[in-house]
Parts: sequence; C-alpha cells; structure tokens
Amino acid sequence: MILKKTPQHFEERLQALRVELADKQQALFEQNPDLLSQTEAIAQMKTALANRGQLAQERIAANAANLQWRGAKPQLAPLSYNLHQAVDTDHLVDLLILTAQPVLEKLLEADIKRLIPDSLPDSSKRQALRKQLEVQINTLEREEEKLIRTLEAQGREFYRRADAPPAIVLAPDSQL
Repeated sequence: MILKKTPQHFEERLQALRVELADKQQALFEQNPDLLSQTEAIAQMKTALANRGQLAQERIAANAANLQWRGAKPQLAPLSYNLHQAVDTDHLVDLLILTAQPVLEKLLEADIKRLIPDSLPDSSKRQALRKQLEVQINTLEREEEKLIRTLEAQGREFYRRADAPPAIVLAPDSQL
C-alpha cells in the first residue's frame, strides 16, 4: 500500500525544517570567530584592566601637581565645581581601578562566565565547526526549497523566508 503525503504533511515538515534551520543558524552565529570563549574573554578583560591600571598610575603621577594635601587626606584641586561643570569621570575610573582592581576582576569574570557558555570552543577550533554548520544549513535550505516547490505543485501557496538564499530559490529542480 502506497501512502500519499498530504499537503499538511509537507507543511508540518516545512515548519519543523525551519525550526531546525533556525537552530543551525544560531549555532553558526555562536561559532563566529569574532566571539571569544570564556577563557579568551577573561584573559582579555584582565589585560585591559591591567593596562587601564597602568594608565591610571601614569595619569595620576602626571597630575600629582594638582593634588593638595589637607591634613591626612589627599584631595583633587580644585574641589569646588558648580553643577554646570562636568565631573572628570576619567579620574574617578582611575581611582576605582587602582583601589578595586581585584574586586572588579572578580565581578567581570563572574559576568563573563554567566554570559558566555562553557561549551564555546576557542576561536582556533571554530573555523572547522563553521564549515560543517554551513554545509548543514545549505542542505536544509535546499530541502526547504524542495518542500515549498512540492506544496506549490499541489496548488498550495507557501511563502519563502525573507532571508532564503537567491541561489537556492532560483536554482532549477535538478540542482536541488
């Protein structure tokens, strides 16, 4: 007994295929070589904080002439400024980094670990993974186009995704 596939079967398969395609595209995005792994992001963050700490020390040393000592407390001169003057946030950031760099590192490291999945491989391994995903996406897009053409042949109107590749949409049936 030969079972004929109904248009609804093709529509359901097409929807499932689109979900799978979206998952593969998300995975491809996650394999972006510009994204950093947890290890790489933490290393870059620590380097950036160390560099900013060095810059802060240099800036404060260069501005030492602007420091006035009143009792035992150093104060930046001039201390009085009106509401219309902008506060120099660079000095505040410099002081924050110099006094709280270990705490900042721990906070930023915790954020990096929360935001970047452990499973994200180092960027050196991602090129091969990207190629595999691109092949899988291409296969899924061809299968999607075949299903849409099957539905159209059965008289159903089904819309293509706006991001469907023109090379596949315009390809003859023999190349799908």
